Amino acid sequence: DEPVITAYLESILLHQGHQVVASAYNGEQALELATKFKPDLVLMDIVMPGNLDGISACGMIQEQEDIPVILLTAYGHKEFIERAKGVQPYGFVFKPYQEDQIKASVEIALEKKTRDRKMMQEYETFKKESVAYKSKLAEISHLFGNAMNTVTSLISLEATLHRVSECSTTLRQINNRVMYMAKVQE
Repeated sequence: DEPVITAYLESILLHQGHQVVASAYNGEQALELATKFKPDLVLMDIVMPGNLDGISACGMIQEQEDIPVILLTAYGHKEFIERAKGVQPYGFVFKPYQEDQIKASVEIALEKKTRDRKMMQEYETFKKESVAYKSKLAEISHLFGNAMNTVTSLISLEATLHRVSECSTTLRQINNRVMYMAKVQE
């Protein structure tokens, strides 16, 4: 919300080798510019003019655009910190800040975002592999169930064809055991 502070922050970022794609005067404009430019990172003051303060804008930017936000503030009040914790910013820097604080916060936030994206990609791959595995397992289970059904049908048929009661009884016992194995597998 202060042009001098914004210009100083931009010069720090440029000096560190970063590109500044836009500057916003308020939370609404920050959300609009983040949506338009999709930057790698947003640095945002907490107290800004307008209806959308930095904390609310941070939450919306991270949720809607998946862009990490570092909050800057001169206020260390508990209420600000508690609200900020609720939107989970990638960093929280108190004013007056030093160039090395900005550098460290930016590098950590960008690294965390890279790590988060990698973990999300690994999770998505795992989910796909898990679905394929479950599908294959269901197919194998179905084939096993069919095979067990065939075996029990043949044993039952054989039991009815035998005239010797001991043999017929033994076949029925075997059939019951096979059916029990099928139930356990199921």
